[in-house]
Amino acid sequence: DQLENLNWEKRKNIVDYAFEKCPFYNKVYKKNGFHPSDLKVPEDFLKIPLVTRDASKDNLESLVARGIDKKELRALGTGGSTGIPLKVYQDKNNDMLRQALHYRVLSWSGIRAWADSAFIFRGTETENKSAVRYNTSLLLKVKEKFKNKFFVPEQIYLDAAQMDHDSINSFLETASRNKPQYVWGYVGGVDALASFILENNVSAPLKPKAVWVTSSPLSKNQRRHMEKAFGCPVYEQYGCVESFWLAAECKAHDGLHLFSDVVHVEFLDETNCPTKPGVTGKVVITDLENFAAPIIRYANGDVGSAMSKSCSCGINLPLINKIRGRETDNVVLPDGASIAGEYLTTIFDEYADEVEKFQVYQSKKDRIVIRVVIPNENQFKSITNKVNAELQQKTKNKVNISFERVHDIEHDRGKYRFIISDVDKN
Repeated sequence: DQLENLNWEKRKNIVDYAFEKCPFYNKVYKKNGFHPSDLKVPEDFLKIPLVTRDASKDNLESLVARGIDKKELRALGTGGSTGIPLKVYQDKNNDMLRQALHYRVLSWSGIRAWADSAFIFRGTETENKSAVRYNTSLLLKVKEKFKNKFFVPEQIYLDAAQMDHDSINSFLETASRNKPQYVWGYVGGVDALASFILENNVSAPLKPKAVWVTSSPLSKNQRRHMEKAFGCPVYEQYGCVESFWLAAECKAHDGLHLFSDVVHVEFLDETNCPTKPGVTGKVVITDLENFAAPIIRYANGDVGSAMSKSCSCGINLPLINKIRGRETDNVVLPDGASIAGEYLTTIFDEYADEVEKFQVYQSKKDRIVIRVVIPNENQFKSITNKVNAELQQKTKNKVNISFERVHDIEHDRGKYRFIISDVDKN
């Protein structure tokens, strides 16, 4: 009851703030005849207009609250599971909150905040250190204040966009020395590493206490596959660039705990009415903490469902079922190496204003076609040339990559299938 009351009060607060401070919300709410004073009971929250990805993309600057210095904002790009490039703003002032949520999730799997770690995401080690620096920012400050007398966690990285034998072997050699207590990464990237360990009979280079995966649904087969390779439990975390910490598994592995103290999540049917527990609906999120660039009733393109039961672990945060809406997959190359599908969702991140949609189709291991929706033909040529150069480097020029300019990309049951592959992964 206390969590529900806290959630409701925070919802009213962020809506009132956004109406007063954000040009976008003020305009949309007035146009739809809504005022924050209409929120009398929780059911009234349904009166608030939804925000789509297109609306967010077209009104990025007017979503920022008046008086906010751009230095307080972190601009992030995402292709996401929908294949629609999007730039969003996050409040840098929330870094400490994100750190606290990270530590809370780790504690559910018996990991301490200062544990050494291994990350499998896209980008170089330098880029990854920048992306996860909030994990250790407080400890680094303590270390500096006390003249390096305090231990600071060691973090090692593997680029999910370029997982060949050399890079994986180098990563495992480092891991055998550093002995990270947990691994955190893309489902596709972690699964590819697990395959490498099992197929090459690598003798326990990694002995983590837990493996955490994110960015796409985790199947039962993948979970068993990873647990066999790493010899520890595998946990699933759900989030998106717009609001990273949404839900995560505990040791019970019976649904994901929704972080209802910092975010509100709805599951809605085709008429935008709440679905019953267990019935799939579109995911609509409200970030209760991002006051710099509020995200209120935002449909992020995923689908999922709520659960009505409580968890046996004793954590009082409500449960949701596994998110079913992000269907990414690895692209397997002719030499057996792979590129994580989660990386491919980011190849047009720098061109979120020019590229409307895109989709990756792999017909053979050496043949990839990328369909792109982009109005300007000249921009299509210049942008795809740059993306092609990056992808050829990642694939070591062993794959025939072509680009098709299309008018639209058909969706599949309300979701755009980002990767379509006819290739047998076995």
